[in-house]
Amino acid sequence: MAYDRVVLVHGGMLGSWCWEKVLPLLGCDVVAVDLPGRSGAAPIPATFDNWVDTVIRATAGKSLIVAHSLGGLVAVAAASRASDRVAGILFVSALVPPQGYCCWDLLPKPLYLVRRPLRIGEPRVVMPKVVARFLLCNGLSSADRDTILSRLVGEPGAVLGTPVEYRLDDGIDLTYVHTTHDRAVTPAQQRRYVALLPDRTRRLRLDCGHSAMYAKPAELAEIICQRL
Repeated sequence: MAYDRVVLVHGGMLGSWCWEKVLPLLGCDVVAVDLPGRSGAAPIPATFDNWVDTVIRATAGKSLIVAHSLGGLVAVAAASRASDRVAGILFVSALVPPQGYCCWDLLPKPLYLVRRPLRIGEPRVVMPKVVARFLLCNGLSSADRDTILSRLVGEPGAVLGTPVEYRLDDGIDLTYVHTTHDRAVTPAQQRRYVALLPDRTRRLRLDCGHSAMYAKPAELAEIICQRL
């Protein structure tokens, strides 16, 4: 399928900067968005609706959304609201919610014990760095690990608690990239998420942890380009 633009959507606590190693490898019209709630985003309230609208506004013509982690919830909602503009979604170890579920409902099992501490300080919550290091940074160089851990941002608790309703039209092209050493969204969880998607969904894999854009930037860029 031919796309007019690729829209890169970061995961939770990250920003558009997380695509810095992938962007130079994409020879196409590409935009990496900052979801509201971080310094690079538009000065609008950090709500789930504004997250979705930010992604939709970044599209042009028929677009491919590349969604990492928490970005999966935003991608399916954007595709549901703007199926005329979202022609495909490439999920990268992404969360795919059952109808009516919110991010908190999909919290990875390793975080169950720290869910209450995560909520301290709402309306913004952030993963403790020792937990983030274990879940997000396995297999990374020390430099990449430091980049991620030094730039984590808090997410609005209200956004994480917003239920997601969506519908994926038959014409939307779907691909799920499994990260086989993922600690944040485990392979078993990824399989459950794929089971919620239509049978036509392609399944690919990268042998890395959760932060594929740092662990395997060239391979991820090649997967994106193959969809164009």
